[in-house]
Amino acid sequence: NLNSIDGNLTSVDEKKDTDLVLRLLRDKHTSPFEMVEFVFYIKLPIFVQRQVVRHRTASLNEHSGRYSEMKDEFFFPLELRKQGTGNKQMSGSDIDKDGEESRVVYTLCEKMKRETEDSYKGYKKMLELGVAREQARIFLPINIYTEMIWKMDLHNLLNFLRLRMAVDAQPEVQFYACAIFILMFNYVPNVMKT
Repeated sequence: NLNSIDGNLTSVDEKKDTDLVLRLLRDKHTSPFEMVEFVFYIKLPIFVQRQVVRHRTASLNEHSGRYSEMKDEFFFPLELRKQGTGNKQMSGSDIDKDGEESRVVYTLCEKMKRETEDSYKGYKKMLELGVAREQARIFLPINIYTEMIWKMDLHNLLNFLRLRMAVDAQPEVQFYACAIFILMFNYVPNVMKT
């Protein structure tokens, strides 16, 4: 249903095209969606990046701490969650900020911030002393931000979104998945509506 006018593809019948796309999705005919690729620039903490790279169907090029210095940008949670009881790999409800356990937990958070800063200072000192970046980065915690170029085809991106937007996904990775989902409405709105 496509015509070429001056090298640009235009739809002859947008409704038929939409219906075809929806039928292909419904019937799990994935090869047309594997032909469409998207490239993203993503800046995220390393512990969240590990959840993203578990989807081995993507290609990525991550910022290298071997070739360039890591920036002092870190993720610290605004709220802390208890360990989930129904699913061993997910968190549960927020820790009550007014309870006895919260004073201990939030005191530890302040300690985490100080130790993160100290780790980065140790990293910088190692660099100043001439230690190779690839070794100095051992000082860095996994809440440091990294950057990557991430490429994935539409079929696998839909699977990523389904898994990482699910209620049992880690909230920090849900944030990135939801942002990608919203962004994709600009490019493939009919697909994203399904």
